[in-house]
Amino acid sequence: MRFYAAVNLLLSTSSLFLINYHEANGQVTEREEKDILLKIYDELGGNDWTSKANWGSSVDVCRGWFGITCNADGNVVTLSLPKNNLIGTLPVDVYGLLDLEDLYLKENEIDMDFNGIERLSKLTHLQVEQCNITNTVGLGKSTSLERVHMSDNILTGHVEEILKIPSLRHVYVNNNDFEEPIPESIGDLQYLEVFMSFSNGMTGTIPTQIGKATNLKWLVLGD
Repeated sequence: MRFYAAVNLLLSTSSLFLINYHEANGQVTEREEKDILLKIYDELGGNDWTSKANWGSSVDVCRGWFGITCNADGNVVTLSLPKNNLIGTLPVDVYGLLDLEDLYLKENEIDMDFNGIERLSKLTHLQVEQCNITNTVGLGKSTSLERVHMSDNILTGHVEEILKIPSLRHVYVNNNDFEEPIPESIGDLQYLEVFMSFSNGMTGTIPTQIGKATNLKWLVLGD
């Protein structure tokens, strides 16, 4: 019994080591990616999705799973399931898709926990408008996002968490419940071109520091 217990412990430790090794080296296996996708399917009511072609089947993930695009190395780079009857909270396991560049989940009844998004160093486009997302905590840890579409959610509190992302170019957060004024830190976003935040409860004056955002072309506020 002690021998078997030792073997099991060794196998478990080895598996954990391999997972940590892959992540430390920016790698993830096809099997690990498939497991992540299957968890997303299970936790977001996959059986009732509008389109779910080949999900959970023996078909190669990159060659037929609906909404999935892969790169030449066979890693998932796009997860696109807009308006597809996803219901629930997106599992944080999604941040294990280390090559993910685009995440399109708009018009679904989902919430998200953004803690861990910093692991996705290649993610440039997040499109989750018209969902049920309640907060942005953790989103500011992203270092790669360029386009954030989060309009028509139920976001409250501070928009500043989003504006911590240094790579931002386009931000759409219309029709939420942000109440605080635009933070002075918006002036630090040297790549920002579009900031749309109308139909929120934001108060106060536009900070003069916004003049430092020299690439800003569109600023849309108000009711």
